[in-house]
Amino acid sequence: MKPCLSARTLLPALSVLCAAIALTALMTIAGPPVAAQSISVPDVCSGTAAIGGAGYSYTHTNAIPACNALLAAKNTLLGTATFATGDWITTTRINQWRGLTLSADGRVTSLNLQNNRLGSIPPALGNITTLTYLRLYNNQLTGTIPTELGNLSNLQTLELFNNQLTGSIPHQLGNLSNLQTLELFNNQLTGSIPHQLGNLSNLQRLSLFNNQLTGTIPTELGNLSNL
Repeated sequence: MKPCLSARTLLPALSVLCAAIALTALMTIAGPPVAAQSISVPDVCSGTAAIGGAGYSYTHTNAIPACNALLAAKNTLLGTATFATGDWITTTRINQWRGLTLSADGRVTSLNLQNNRLGSIPPALGNITTLTYLRLYNNQLTGTIPTELGNLSNLQTLELFNNQLTGSIPHQLGNLSNLQTLELFNNQLTGSIPHQLGNLSNLQRLSLFNNQLTGTIPTELGNLSNL
């Protein structure tokens, strides 16, 4: 009678058994396989998904300062704007916020919110130093022009006309060395024209009419050869 298991059939079976024992021992040492973890979208102002996730060339860390400043400014700036409750919220990525333009590396370069019903200009906008264009004209903005806008060293265009702004023109606007367009007409601005505006050597357009400005025109404005 032939044996139940010959050497030929026994050796493969032993090989399979040994492999199973080795795998069990390895799992005991290393632990069970780690399941893939889902990555939650963090707050819009931080984390790798702050701009747009995979496929975007934006660097999220560049947008964080502007994002924080805009969130701080939201209630003051947006006022009764029709989109105020459904926009500029932390569940929406900043590159989808209305009125914003971002550069390829994620820096906020433009804020264009003209033709809305806005509140007032918040000082926090002065923290978005990457801005090159700030357009808030044709709104119902009240209050004063914050002196903090003088911190926007990269600003090229500042358009605040056709509002209800009061107070004086901040002399700090004379710090905006890259400014090319300054339009403040059709407001209720008072006081004199600050002579510091004569420092804006790149200025090409200056519109201050239909305000309540007093005093003389500063002689320093004669230095603006590009007007």
